[in-house]
Amino acid sequence: MPSPNAIILIFDTLRADHLSCYGGQVDTPHFDRLAEHGTLFESAFAAGPATPISHAALYTGQYPSENGVTGQYLQLPENVPVMAEWLQKRGYDTYGITGPAKMGSDWGYDRGFNSMFETYYDLGKRPSKKYFKKVVSDRLVARDFIQTMIKGGRSYTSLKFNVLCEKIRNDLTHPFFALCNVLPTHLPYDPPRPYKKQRCSNYSRPRWFFLEYLLNTSGDINNSEIRLDRIRRIEDGEGIGQFLANPDWLNNSEIELLQRWYEASVKYADDIFGRFLEFYERELIEDTILIVTADHGEQLGEKDIWEHSHYLFDETIQVPLLIAGPRVPTGVRRGDLASLIDIFDTVCDLCDLETPNTTSGESLFSDDQREKVFMEYGERDQQEFAQNSNHGRYLDTEQLREFSAGRKGVRTDEYKFVMSSIDEEKLYRIPGEELIEDPEDDMLDKFRKDIKTILGDEFGRWPEGDPSEFELSNEVEKNLRDLGYI
Repeated sequence: MPSPNAIILIFDTLRADHLSCYGGQVDTPHFDRLAEHGTLFESAFAAGPATPISHAALYTGQYPSENGVTGQYLQLPENVPVMAEWLQKRGYDTYGITGPAKMGSDWGYDRGFNSMFETYYDLGKRPSKKYFKKVVSDRLVARDFIQTMIKGGRSYTSLKFNVLCEKIRNDLTHPFFALCNVLPTHLPYDPPRPYKKQRCSNYSRPRWFFLEYLLNTSGDINNSEIRLDRIRRIEDGEGIGQFLANPDWLNNSEIELLQRWYEASVKYADDIFGRFLEFYERELIEDTILIVTADHGEQLGEKDIWEHSHYLFDETIQVPLLIAGPRVPTGVRRGDLASLIDIFDTVCDLCDLETPNTTSGESLFSDDQREKVFMEYGERDQQEFAQNSNHGRYLDTEQLREFSAGRKGVRTDEYKFVMSSIDEEKLYRIPGEELIEDPEDDMLDKFRKDIKTILGDEFGRWPEGDPSEFELSNEVEKNLRDLGYI
């Protein structure tokens, strides 16, 4: 039989526990339908809590301490095979669509892709002369522009899916490998206006989105307890550090509003995915593997944390993972543990290709099942973190020490053990991540040995310097600023 195609869709910052197929309260019929077509993994986990860390692990099939990407502003290693490159050398036509610039060409994440679509480079900023030239010359961009002017939404999600479908129909030769990152559930939690209105009926805004731009307003809310200026500071990333420094900076009504807007973003993600799923069911399902996942989740106030990149709690580390297509069991729910580092081996297995001897994962459809998953991230320089990060600048000395620490963790079905670069160790009971106050020494010794064997002793680094030190282009810097990173 001809080799199957393979598509990986990464919904950046999507929490598994918000999808209805995972028991979540947001009705997501299209993710549910994909689960019926294939296999759903109930306990899948990222190898790290941030975009570059997680993507590098998925691309290489290696843990962060193995590939060296333990933080941001770090190059994807050139001496390690990556998935797109591996498939390209075995006859696959390869195509990529980036999300945040942190997993774009500036840090080597274009390696192995014959071509790549990066909105911040290919379209330019909105508005700009370059962008409007694209609006005039490209019907997909024109359609996205009109929809945005009417309904709002800033994530380019609909455009990316349209670009991907057109590329598959017209340009990619079989077999092909495509990877696409979309951002509908990433801060600033700003799906098109009908979705926000559905989740928050007392929120009002101008009838058309372009009026918000002209009037320099983003709406109002009929609730005296909600301070919209604080909501906006969370959305632009500046307020994250203020919340981390003092969780009382947001009151319960404000936290609930942001949670509702995240839910609205999840609903939008499902609807847009539904359009792609129809295309997949109509034209690709017989000869194309489809993998849907996320690079990490999101803390939404739980444990007094907002956003991701901090700690190794399940809200950030657990991700959805659904796989469909040739040779994939249909209508199956798997309760065993899975890691994103297993994706490389799984794609090779399903495509009947050999796997490089550099990966640390294994095919999710092999006879072996995981008993543990591992996760980690590097330590930050406290001074850099305080001076150059939206998150670090509001923290006091002890908080800086805590949030700058690197961490390594191992999780089983019953426990999670986390050790840090500041010599803290914590053991949690699963589910619920209840802290065990007086754990047995033998159990701690076992988990320490597990971590040392798989992840080593070193915590790696997480550069947090001034973006100007990294010679970022204007387009990349704006992209990272829009997403609240700088």
